[in-house]
Amino acid sequence: MAKKPYPILILLVLLVTGPLYGQDFTILNEIGELDGDLSEVFGFVKDAAFTEEGRILVLDSRMLELRLFDSLGVFISSTGRSGKGPGEFTIPVAMIAVPGGAAVLDRGNSRITYFAVSESLTLEIDHEIPLQFHAWDMCIASGRVFLASDNWAAPVVEIDQSGQV
Repeated sequence: MAKKPYPILILLVLLVTGPLYGQDFTILNEIGELDGDLSEVFGFVKDAAFTEEGRILVLDSRMLELRLFDSLGVFISSTGRSGKGPGEFTIPVAMIAVPGGAAVLDRGNSRITYFAVSESLTLEIDHEIPLQFHAWDMCIASGRVFLASDNWAAPVVEIDQSGQV
């Protein structure tokens, strides 16, 4: 049985104008509907990012999906579902845009799954990296991947392409 999304409107602010403190912001675009097609209704947006081509990636941790939208917020494709198999999620906690696609950190499956955007604009599994520890968050800086881990002695770790610290 498929999970039903919460009937709430999720606004994704793509670009805002004005200083951060004490100023009004202008919403230039938004993604999401209160009610409608499931591709437009979100359960819980965990992360969002722009691809190099200007497309928008959104990780929905309630619906267990990674969604791809065009630069105007029009739905293109999605991938993911509940499970432990390739491309499936149990507890997706973070997503980052990487050259050619996205990487999703799944705490429940202790892995990072890399998805490539195909020529037909579908999200396809590129490869997966198993982790030897649980991580809560992920970021990329200068092409290097960093994870926030449960290890108090090393709360932030850098991993290589094989998942090794």
